[in-house]
Amino acid sequence: MKRKYLFQLLFLGVLLLLQSCEVQIMDDRRILVKGNIVDSSNNPIPGISVRCESSYLNLGEAISDANGQFEFTSLEVETYNSLNITVNVKEDGYYYYDDYNYGNLENPAYSAKNYFNNATNRNAATYNLGRIQLNEVARLALFINNTPGDNNSLAYKLNYDTSVCQIDLNVSDSEDCKSFDNSYNQLDPSSSSFDIELESQLGTTVLFKYILNNEPEQTIAIPLTNLENTYVFEY
Repeated sequence: MKRKYLFQLLFLGVLLLLQSCEVQIMDDRRILVKGNIVDSSNNPIPGISVRCESSYLNLGEAISDANGQFEFTSLEVETYNSLNITVNVKEDGYYYYDDYNYGNLENPAYSAKNYFNNATNRNAATYNLGRIQLNEVARLALFINNTPGDNNSLAYKLNYDTSVCQIDLNVSDSEDCKSFDNSYNQLDPSSSSFDIELESQLGTTVLFKYILNNEPEQTIAIPLTNLENTYVFEY
């Protein structure tokens, strides 16, 4: 009997915990989201999705028109929940980054942006995002080949501009597109050859930093001059 009551209490505790994690909608608040989406030549981009989200929950959305403009009314959540406005990101894609940020773009031809507001005292009624420039996406296929018989060890990391940039709505000029490997990936002489696919932005540069056999670090700059790029590194 005691075990039965213990199980019931445990179940009730889990249920209350799940309820406390839910996003809380503010019944008396709505926010207006608007802006204008253009490419790197300042031409309007139609058909780009813009969503207001909080922890997987879609609060409102729109599609840019023929002039690249969008405007919609969104629900607002309690300010202890973060607020995200995503531009050209797959629905829930922002929450599913893999190591190299590949495959999160709704329109794969253009980069994306994630605007976020984590302030607990936010009270804005309008988010006018103004002119939003989406650059063309460039992709890199990086092949790392282990040459048989060389008996080399390799440590490497990558620095580059991702295809999804982050913007803090509470900080001026806060756009951040950088991706950094904070630690080296280690490969020993028995490691198999493999490839890495990543999405970046046209005209930027990928920095491939490596240490071969504990020698000083070296850097290879890989310019992304084409929409599809390939680089082969052998060790």
